[in-house]
Amino acid sequence: MGMGLLWLVTLLVVWGRFERLPYRTPLLIALLLWPLILIDDNIRAFGLTTELSVLSWCTLFIPTLQSWLLNLSVNRLVLETPPPSNWIFPGIIAVLALAQLSLAILPADTKLALLESPPSGGIENNWPIYCLYLLNGFTVLVLAVQMTERLQEYRHCLSDQVVDVQFYKMPVAMGAFGGLVSLAFAVVIMVTLIGFDLVMLPHWPTIINLLYAAVFLVLFQTLMLPSRFSPAPFSYQQLEQSQFSQEQMRVALGRAEQAIIRYRAYKKIGLRLRQLADAAGVEPLLLAAATRTLLKRNFRAFIYHYRLEYAKKVLLRTDAKVSSVAKRLGFNSEKFLSGMFIKYVEKMGQRESLADDSKPSL
Repeated sequence: MGMGLLWLVTLLVVWGRFERLPYRTPLLIALLLWPLILIDDNIRAFGLTTELSVLSWCTLFIPTLQSWLLNLSVNRLVLETPPPSNWIFPGIIAVLALAQLSLAILPADTKLALLESPPSGGIENNWPIYCLYLLNGFTVLVLAVQMTERLQEYRHCLSDQVVDVQFYKMPVAMGAFGGLVSLAFAVVIMVTLIGFDLVMLPHWPTIINLLYAAVFLVLFQTLMLPSRFSPAPFSYQQLEQSQFSQEQMRVALGRAEQAIIRYRAYKKIGLRLRQLADAAGVEPLLLAAATRTLLKRNFRAFIYHYRLEYAKKVLLRTDAKVSSVAKRLGFNSEKFLSGMFIKYVEKMGQRESLADDSKPSL
């Protein structure tokens, strides 16, 4: 009942923020399906075995379906244009739903007996139940690993599309989806041990259902946190494999530099590649490739150059405090700006020295 109340609160929050979420549709569907995870446990706990026995053992595939919907949500969270959905997982969900018909058509007395006393051991007789739980666990595990890897890739490549990466890292989401990986792996191990009668665990389906329900609620709450996110305007594979001419990249870089100076974009906290590319009238992928190829920098370092030049002018020409300049430009702290500023000045000094040495002597 406590999780049910939390689910209602989450549903209201999603409804209130619905239009602002790029992944709203799959998230809302997953949230609406959440109570079905616990339907067998509610039937047994509230003594509804006679009225709702027809619904028992009919929703084992819901964790897989929710994982797939969350996978779609994560795709839309990290990419502006997510890849087409793979038919493999909807096919597995359909197989799980059809396989459950063998349990759904059992006599009511048999299904109620399974609710009150779940099988333990006897794999030769109870293999359909164990197989359903194992296939469900394996599929959730694969989907959870995919989501975790996608979030890790997003975090690793943040510097190519945002300046202030600390606003977009989503560390809570990384931990929450990692928890789903651990849970799915534990379910597979648990069901295997119970099937071979190596572990005695009364009401193990209820334990699994409660754990799934709790973790999915945490994931829903995580995706509803008021944090910034920056869907990438291109896939990371496109960035690695991009092929633009030197002239195209020089033109794009020139337009971007003009836009930075015209709009003072280096002062904008939370600046994203998409925003600068739109202001400059160039493709985001082309701009990212240009900074990487021509300047040997990522987007973050590209904008940091202008921020540090601005900081140098302000600090050398005014009495402004380092802490106020750091706050104004989005640096983490005065110490961070000081360290960055010293390294920047030293690096620029080395470049000027090399340029002087390369001039012919008179």
